[in-house]
Amino acid sequence: MRHLLMLVVLLPWFSAEAEEWEARRRRSGRYESQSNWRHVAPTLGLHLGSVVLSDYHLVPSEEQVGIGGVWLGLAFHPSPRRASPFVAFGTELNVVGNSFEGTFFEGVPQLRAGIALMNEDGVFPIDLELYGLGGYRFGNGLRPGTVRVGAGLSIPAFAVAQYQAYKIPFIPWMVEVFYDMSRQQEVGFRVGYHF
Repeated sequence: MRHLLMLVVLLPWFSAEAEEWEARRRRSGRYESQSNWRHVAPTLGLHLGSVVLSDYHLVPSEEQVGIGGVWLGLAFHPSPRRASPFVAFGTELNVVGNSFEGTFFEGVPQLRAGIALMNEDGVFPIDLELYGLGGYRFGNGLRPGTVRVGAGLSIPAFAVAQYQAYKIPFIPWMVEVFYDMSRQQEVGFRVGYHF
């Protein structure tokens, strides 16, 4: 019931903001027609390791498995409106390891879907993305394969603000939480950079 109430309250706001944003774009001459919209764009990210809870207990630092990795994919935005749904297909390529077993590579093919707030020019980078994710973590010498689900928030507009202020965007603007459905039930949290 609470979620339905939130939806009823937020929908008119999203609709009004989208209409105002669309009108500004038309007045500026930057938007000609839906046919000019760039539907598919590359998406990439860099994450800086993970804080992992195994069976809901914090894993000691010497046993941590998340060292870092990249995300490479393609995102599909069906609409140039201010608040636009999107879906992205890609792969996480991670470096994992600890002081006992060593270091391994890990692949996680993934689907991400959510809502994006486009910038006023209707071009990339996007101002904000809120998304859910689901995929399969392939096994390696450190841990077995399993299903991964999670959620993320990326605010590329913060990167633009950092660039304008400091000429280099160094503060991470992406945060993700994920749950690996392995026998150990691993929950992870990480930060990084994502476009």
